[in-house]
Amino acid sequence: LGIVGPNGIGKTTLLKVLLGQLQPTSGEVRIAKNTRFAYFDQERAHLDDDATVMENVCGNRDQIEIGGKAVSVHGYLSRFLFDGDQQRQKVSTLSGGERARVQLAKFLLEPANVLLLDEPTNDLDVETLAALEDFLIDAGVTALFVTHDRYFLDRVADGVLSYQGDGKVVRYQGSYQAFKAARIELKAEEREASRPAPAKAKAKAKPSKDNKSKAGLTFTEAHELDGLMPLIEEAEAEVAKLDAELLDPDLYARRGDQVKGLQERAEAARAVLDQRIARWEQLEAKREAGQN
Repeated sequence: LGIVGPNGIGKTTLLKVLLGQLQPTSGEVRIAKNTRFAYFDQERAHLDDDATVMENVCGNRDQIEIGGKAVSVHGYLSRFLFDGDQQRQKVSTLSGGERARVQLAKFLLEPANVLLLDEPTNDLDVETLAALEDFLIDAGVTALFVTHDRYFLDRVADGVLSYQGDGKVVRYQGSYQAFKAARIELKAEEREASRPAPAKAKAKAKPSKDNKSKAGLTFTEAHELDGLMPLIEEAEAEVAKLDAELLDPDLYARRGDQVKGLQERAEAARAVLDQRIARWEQLEAKREAGQN
């Protein structure tokens, strides 16, 4: 479940209330008896610099359990890009990105059935982020995470908790991309419903300057706003198509030379989508302000 909303609106506070680190100002929090939380915050887990990667993550164990299946420690650490020699390397010799991978590997083995992650993608390199995404998708664990990373949300979340402001929170079941599309469509429907009914022929008159100011938008901006929805849908389709290609195992097995180009195209397509959504939100906010 991805938790989204503006900075300072209370997303991290929600996680801390669930953990019991903060008390709610009203109401009560009910946690099931068997719920065990693990919290991955922006401070990250403590590591023993004098111990090896393997010792920090798994202690003296040879096997661990993930999703009810036994997995070798070597195999698990390999998922975080540590080969046999690196697994026996002291943490003090690792780079910042490698330390982040150790911290993540250690956190994901905590005895918990609900993971709480606060901005988990901050300071993670591409390889570590991919390992986190794969684990959350494959392990079948319950996770609540606060993030501004739209790509991470699209890859991992199957539900969204959106802070709207003024104490309003909306729960949406589905991907972040679907949530954004539904939100835009709802706004468009509200805008259409708020339009005044066509005047009768006898009462036909030129719109006054006052009416124009209430609309909040110039004629050109209103026309642009009306045309943005199909452009957003077009960009979403392009992003979905490229993401599907990047998830195809055959791409990496037989067409490895095409991966970088596809990744660049996907990033460019996502940038176009974000730009169009941002412009839509800007014009929609201006339109709403003009009606108040």
